Amino acid sequence: MIRSCSTRIPRAVHLVTNGKSGCSVIAPLGFDGNRQRSQYGSTAHHGGDITSYWCSLGVGLVIGATGLAYMIKRDRNVAQCGSSDNWKSKTMPPTVSTERTTSSESETDESLEDVAESEVEEEVTAQFPTHVPYLIIGAGTAAMAAYRAIRAKHSDAKVLLVGAEEYKPYMRPPLSKDMWFTERSLAEENKFTTWSGRQRSIFYEKDSYYCQPSELSTSGRGGVAVATGMKVVKLDADKKRVTLSDGTEVSYDRCLIATGGKPKNLPCLEKAGSQVMDKVTLFRGIDDFRKLDKLMETTKSVIVIGGGFLGSELACALGKRSTESGLNVTQVFPESGNMGRVLPAYLSKWTTDKVRSEHVTVKAGVTVKQGQLSDDGTEVELLLSDGSELSAEHILVAVGLEPNTELAESAGLEVHKKLGGFLVNAELEAATDIWVAGDAACFYDVKLGRRRVEHHDHAVVSGRLAGENMAGAARRFLHQSMFWSDLGPDVGYEAIGLVDSQLPTVSIFAKATSADSPVAVESKTGESLRSETEQNQMSSVAVKTASQSNDYAKGVIFYMKGKRVVGVVCWNVFNKIGIARKIIKDGAEHEDLSELAKLFDLHASSADSAST
Repeated sequence: MIRSCSTRIPRAVHLVTNGKSGCSVIAPLGFDGNRQRSQYGSTAHHGGDITSYWCSLGVGLVIGATGLAYMIKRDRNVAQCGSSDNWKSKTMPPTVSTERTTSSESETDESLEDVAESEVEEEVTAQFPTHVPYLIIGAGTAAMAAYRAIRAKHSDAKVLLVGAEEYKPYMRPPLSKDMWFTERSLAEENKFTTWSGRQRSIFYEKDSYYCQPSELSTSGRGGVAVATGMKVVKLDADKKRVTLSDGTEVSYDRCLIATGGKPKNLPCLEKAGSQVMDKVTLFRGIDDFRKLDKLMETTKSVIVIGGGFLGSELACALGKRSTESGLNVTQVFPESGNMGRVLPAYLSKWTTDKVRSEHVTVKAGVTVKQGQLSDDGTEVELLLSDGSELSAEHILVAVGLEPNTELAESAGLEVHKKLGGFLVNAELEAATDIWVAGDAACFYDVKLGRRRVEHHDHAVVSGRLAGENMAGAARRFLHQSMFWSDLGPDVGYEAIGLVDSQLPTVSIFAKATSADSPVAVESKTGESLRSETEQNQMSSVAVKTASQSNDYAKGVIFYMKGKRVVGVVCWNVFNKIGIARKIIKDGAEHEDLSELAKLFDLHASSADSAST
């Protein structure tokens, strides 16, 4: 194992033998043996030099022994690793020999294993920067809007996004709208077609737009990196540091929480067991769309639980499949009509009739009390609050979101007990150098009070404001976000502010024509109706224009607190949200709302007003 060790011992520690005295003398560093003897002469005549002699001898012995031990260990390492270069390399950990011949070799091998493991750990840790100026927890719409706002202020900013999904940031609305009306081969590529014929990707940017997390620290021009499939499990607000799901720790200067929410489930379905849950989809992301789209190829019946935006949109989208594959679609919800928590009762009832016209069986005013697997195991049987029963091969649950606030405990942040979400001020700050945006934020609206909003445009607006404030803007939430929904080919609406069916409303409707529909407006202008937010926003999902009854086909609904307008719904009236926003922002009292309605050009076709 040891080859020519003596040739590796430095010249300064060679032994020199004194034949007369019988002593082995080691020359002090810097002198050779002969010169040392001639300098001191005979030790018998120089008592003072004897001490120096023995001191030199002691030091030399220690140095020599240390050098010899080092070279022996080095030879063993070289013998096992192949060369001293491999042993020194940190990028190529040594291959540990599996042969065990002696106890000393075993100890050496164990030490090598420890070194190798530590070096592999260093490589894994190197995948992430140890520190970032801007950390965003979440990789959705709010996160992307915040990143863009930061970079607009500081072009060389370095931003790290940490997302639990395996995908780069993407838009969610097309998953319940456009994707169901897009050619399947295109949808499988995560693309959709707008009504103007333009093909769009649901992803905000191509993969090449982002840098790797390991490259972020050394990037001279800044940039954004996304750590996909990772989750922040701990946030230390005092030390400004987070811990990832793999144990990696990253410190930050400023942090944004944009964790969004997870879809709620019904307790009675959760308790029914895994076999029932195998036939249940909680719809939220790309994987949910792919799963449901694939299932609908062979499924003969589906029950949609929920009458809000998502549930109603998906019910209409799946209703379209009934004309192609004979799929039986049933929608169940506790409200008296579709969108019952948003629209006034008369308009909710009218909307329900429209949903039924999309080949959907609607059962309103009931809740699900129990779920169980059928005897043959092919369907889920539901017991409803009115005593009736329904069964289907698959259940789709769309009953709202629960904001992801798991980090509140470790970070010492407050969660709103009633509305949910991290409690933040008008600047979206939860604590020093910590902001929250999107679904997870319960923010203070200086015009409308404490709120939490679960819509795409709010994610854009709040994300952008949070990013600006992270970059030093110190602005309050003043820009009201909008939201929209489309139910079949005839009905589309845009809304802003507080739109709650419990509030008093004043509605002004006008006679509509075939030009007053989502698809007609976009077909004429060649552009998306949803120009309110960003260029990468979504278009309408309607398929064709049909004849409309003129009872509630076109109008404006004002939601009131006293004489002030706090919310507006533009019903088949498009590109007028800017007007509605100004009305809410002004906060003026109004005696005659018919005068306000004139600002929305109700007596002109929506297609005409959109093109002027």
